[in-house]
Amino acid sequence: MMNKDKLLDKCEAMTLLCTKACTYWNMVKFCFNILLVLTSSAMCIMNSISKNAYTKKIPNIVVNAIGVLIISLNNSVKASEKFECFKRLSQQFMILSQEIEALELTIDEDKYAILILKYDNLIHDCAFEEIPYKYKF
Repeated sequence: MMNKDKLLDKCEAMTLLCTKACTYWNMVKFCFNILLVLTSSAMCIMNSISKNAYTKKIPNIVVNAIGVLIISLNNSVKASEKFECFKRLSQQFMILSQEIEALELTIDEDKYAILILKYDNLIHDCAFEEIPYKYKF
């Protein structure tokens, strides 16, 4: 039995879920970037204020270490990649939803099978474990 409306609802739900995940990972990426800007700014201010190179040696090491830690965390979390992945999936689910909506009331089995295959491929690409728990329910 072909149920176009059910497939459309699934696509729309996945569009929303991927959009929310995309927004979440964009915020994580933004926070890492802000922290990097703050540490760089702190380093610049410290270096321009102090006249004695010895007095700024330890603070420079600490701020540099914090910057390296932030970069390492950012690279291990891969927020930018997750943001891009969910953005792409959200767009693809939206396109599939529009394709389903454009169909007439009755569609043949072959067309329905192609739509199901497209949906299944997108679901396969979705990393559900990377979607925050609060959006899943």
